[in-house]
Amino acid sequence: MRRPAALLARNRITRALGVLRNTVLTHSKEGSGLVIKVSNRVLFHSSRLAVNLVNYPSGHRVMRHVDPVPGKRYYKLNFVLVKPASGGVFECENCILNLFGRVYLFRPDLHEHSVSPIESGRRLLLSFALSL
Repeated sequence: MRRPAALLARNRITRALGVLRNTVLTHSKEGSGLVIKVSNRVLFHSSRLAVNLVNYPSGHRVMRHVDPVPGKRYYKLNFVLVKPASGGVFECENCILNLFGRVYLFRPDLHEHSVSPIESGRRLLLSFALSL
């Protein structure tokens, strides 16, 4: 019995997402020989919405940057589930919402943002990215 085309397409997408779910990004600090592994687990992904669970270990930082998304408005809603013992502070030029340093809503396509170096502990983030 042949499977309908829609079911086959859904299975291909599910398999592709399964590969993305356990993506590990590796960063090295220039000249230090230190390798810092950031795990990014894709929980959901569509053309407009992405949901990721991201684990940033001690020693990691996010440099000041903007995330360009041509022709769309880009919003991020981030929930800090685990705060590092020290460091790992989120900074944004213009946050739409900042609740207790745990919940952030901002436009990463318009405003520079960064995270200070995580000195001890880890930072666990549940991130919702919406493109309109």
